[in-house]
Amino acid sequence: MNQHQTRRRIVGLDEVMTNAAYREAPDVRQFHFTMDDRPDPTWIVFFNEVRADDRDPGKLPVHISGRHIIVDCTFDALAGQLEHLKAWVSTTNDRFFSWQGEQAIAHRKKDDAAILERLRIAEAAKKLRFD
Repeated sequence: MNQHQTRRRIVGLDEVMTNAAYREAPDVRQFHFTMDDRPDPTWIVFFNEVRADDRDPGKLPVHISGRHIIVDCTFDALAGQLEHLKAWVSTTNDRFFSWQGEQAIAHRKKDDAAILERLRIAEAAKKLRFD
């Protein structure tokens, strides 16, 4: 997965993949919202955290599979669920890119420390006398 991804976004509804969710609830469908690309696994973890933090009592079952965010809801609830999804995706993008920045800084510090260590070893080696 590309370390420097663009921000994920919802680009449409996959009408072919959308299907009836439950026999017991004939009005409920599994709507498959398509994202612009398959998200990084860490992005998915952040998405699930963002969703869990949302205290809205009306939130419905949601999960990610490949490029799809799948939500179980009725046609009447569809537009409202899309608004929730867009907000969660936006917040997830913010968290993910903040995390990526932190990872890049940590990696750079680790590289800098390794270079300094090699310089110290080289300097120490110059001071040694081998007769």
